[in-house]
Amino acid sequence: MRAHIDLLRWAEGLVFVYPTWWATVPAILKGWLDRTFLPQVAFTLDPATQKVTPALSNVRRLVGITTTGSPAWRVRLLGDGGRTTIGRTLRLVCHRRTKVSWLVLGSVHERSARERAHFLSDIDRSLRGLQ
Repeated sequence: MRAHIDLLRWAEGLVFVYPTWWATVPAILKGWLDRTFLPQVAFTLDPATQKVTPALSNVRRLVGITTTGSPAWRVRLLGDGGRTTIGRTLRLVCHRRTKVSWLVLGSVHERSARERAHFLSDIDRSLRGLQ
């Protein structure tokens, strides 16, 4: 995990691309987050005040790209664990002005080829704008 942690400390932005499973990130992504966003890597904790201080001030951009089998509104109703984990929780350990972008295609299995292609175009446009 040392190489992953080194890259995390170097990165200016993080892009997470995953399928939403049970209204949250897949277990493999959750496991990676648990092994890399560690105390002294992602944050420090003041023992007296229990205040968390971000340690990833190099990260100024977070992007979540996901598809869901359910309609996007249903995932939001269930708490949208992926968006909460990436857009709220991870953001707390990054630079205080970190921007978060979110791209989601709900009910992916019901989408036409044209709708899926349009989603890919949206992703392309969004990622080209990250500079």
